[in-house]
Amino acid sequence: MKGKPAYQRLFIQLWLQRDLKPGQGFSGEEGLTLIECIMAIVVIGLTGAAIAPMMLVSVATRVQSQKTEQALELAQSEIDSVRVLFEQGEVTPALLPPVLTGVAGDRAPNVAGPISLADTATRIQEVDVNNDTTQDFVVQSFLVAKTGAADTYEMGVRVYEHRAVADNSGGALATDEARVGMTGSEGDRTEKPLSVVYTNVALTEQSESLCNLIDYTDTTGTPDKPPACN
Repeated sequence: MKGKPAYQRLFIQLWLQRDLKPGQGFSGEEGLTLIECIMAIVVIGLTGAAIAPMMLVSVATRVQSQKTEQALELAQSEIDSVRVLFEQGEVTPALLPPVLTGVAGDRAPNVAGPISLADTATRIQEVDVNNDTTQDFVVQSFLVAKTGAADTYEMGVRVYEHRAVADNSGGALATDEARVGMTGSEGDRTEKPLSVVYTNVALTEQSESLCNLIDYTDTTGTPDKPPACN
């Protein structure tokens, strides 16, 4: 080390003796090496990459299940409101879903899904369930008149996610219910209803309601009816 300034020789001596004097210089036990830091980052990254897909699937499934429950509640609420009107004998067209005639087989499932929010073939209602000024669902409801059974109808209610109807640029949307289960995506809810309910409604307070029910439910064409129906 001859020829070097005194301060440089002192620094070199201290550096060479750093592991022999605790508390001076740097020791190999005083921290992580660069390689150890890189390995820790790699392990954390791999762990995050492994659990991220499961977290996404869990969140997506929970959201879809919640939307399905809300859709079912909306469908049941629409049916209950129409049943109350029928029980009260209220048949004002403005209060009821459209009554469709000439439907194949007199069956509500044969009625096409909505094409857009402006569809007038059936009743289309936009619903904001969260009261946040953003529409969440579209409820399609209608009545199908039953041939040979006065004041007896099959009612259909389908609940779609709002954007499925609002953004639809094709023909009528599908009518079979969207599949619900473990999913990491939106599933079928952008093109299929989240809830589909079909039921029978009739003016039950009328004296001929029992006769209408027999006519509707019998499939033989020659039902046995009480004398009051003849």
